[in-house]
Amino acid sequence: MTVLELLFVMGIIGVLMALLIPALRGLSDTSKARSTRLLLSAARNMLGEMDVKSPVISQSWATGTVASPGKVGSEFSGRTGAAVQSTRDVMNKLRAMPLNAEALSQIAPSQMLILSGSDAPVLLDGWLNPIVFVPAGGMSGVTTRGTSGTVRAPDGRCFFASAGPDGDFATGDDNIYSFEH
Repeated sequence: MTVLELLFVMGIIGVLMALLIPALRGLSDTSKARSTRLLLSAARNMLGEMDVKSPVISQSWATGTVASPGKVGSEFSGRTGAAVQSTRDVMNKLRAMPLNAEALSQIAPSQMLILSGSDAPVLLDGWLNPIVFVPAGGMSGVTTRGTSGTVRAPDGRCFFASAGPDGDFATGDDNIYSFEH
């Protein structure tokens, strides 16, 4: 085999790799989004359990809003901000219900963030960003399609939200909400 043939074969392999890598990255993002939707569904079910067993507590979440937590990725200070801290407090109340505690025990430890001062977990989405609790009043400061506003669940209830792959709640184009499924 000549050097020219060898370079030709290496060039073909390079082109195939260039085509294959973006396709594999897309599969990874799809898998992370699916994982996040499953966690949001589990969190939504925990809220439903709280509605049935402790309506007084769940009704206390019926008012108020949360300002967009902004960037919550591991490299940003919003990761331990007020919205994430209040989510930890909500998770602490949710896990007091036996069915919710059992559901939480089924979630992989790698999908949980334990903040200092409590052993109550905050769920992490597929991109390892905190999933936050949003009261029924919604999340303000979210920009979608160029318009800033407040995101609310269509049924007027509280919900959970993921910042999506960019880890930024303010850019709502890739946020995932528990009321979407």
